[in-house]
Amino acid sequence: MKVGLLLIAVFFFVTSVYCEPLIKPFLFTLSPSTSNDQKVTLHFDAGLGDGSLGFSDAPSADSRIGVEWNLNSRWMFLGNTAFGKDESHTVITGQIEGLYALRNNTDGKFRAAAGGGVRWERDGGNVLLLKFLGGWQAEQWRFDTNMTFEKASSPDRDPIDLILSMGWSHRVSSMMYLGVEAVGQDLEGFWEQNEAEGGARILVGPSIHFFAEPWNAGVAGGYILRPTFNDRSSVADRFFGSNRLAVQISVGREF
Repeated sequence: MKVGLLLIAVFFFVTSVYCEPLIKPFLFTLSPSTSNDQKVTLHFDAGLGDGSLGFSDAPSADSRIGVEWNLNSRWMFLGNTAFGKDESHTVITGQIEGLYALRNNTDGKFRAAAGGGVRWERDGGNVLLLKFLGGWQAEQWRFDTNMTFEKASSPDRDPIDLILSMGWSHRVSSMMYLGVEAVGQDLEGFWEQNEAEGGARILVGPSIHFFAEPWNAGVAGGYILRPTFNDRSSVADRFFGSNRLAVQISVGREF
C-alpha cells in the first residue's frame, strides 16, 4: 500500500509541470495512434479487488505506472510496471511493446496497427506477445478492438493464449465520454477442455472517461462471466483471476 501511495505522489509531482490534454477512451483496450506528432503519455492505474491488475491471488488493490510513446504517425512504444501483494510480499511485473501502424488515416476514420512485446510475470516467467489493433473513429463516437496472442515460456501453460477486447465510446460533452467495454480472456478455453487458466472468462461493463485539460481520468469494469470451466489454475498473471467483478481506474497526462 505504501508503494502505491508513493507512486501516486511521484506521478502527480512529475506531471504537474505539463499542460496538454490526453484522450484515452478505454482501459481494457488499446487504441491505435491518431497523432502525427511525437508525444509521451504517463499514466497511473489502479485495480480494485483480488487479481485486479493481473495478480490473481492479491488480497488488496494493485497499482501500475506506465508510459506510451508515440514516436510519429507510424510507431508507438509502450511500457508499464505493476505492483501488488503476493501473500506478505510485494511483487512486481513489467511489460514492453512496440506497435506499427498498418493504416493510419489522418481524417480519423479506420486505423490498424500490429506489433509485439514481452511480459515478465511475478513467477519469473516470460511471455511473448503478438498484438493486432483496429479502430474506427467518427466525430461523436469511436470503436476500438484488440487481439492478443500470448506464448508463455512455462511448460505448464497453454501453447497459445488468446485475449480479445473491444470498446465503444460516445462523446456526450467536451469533457465526458460514455461507453461499454468487453474483454474475452483465455478464449482458447472454448475448444481446449484442459485450458491451463481454468477456462475462458468474459467481462462486459460500462466505462466513463473525463477530460479536463490537462488531465484525463477513467473508470471501467463489470461482471465476469465463466462460459467454460475446469479445475486447473496456472500461475499466469490474469486481470480477472477468480473474481466475479473487476474495476479499474486510470489517471493520465500527455506531454
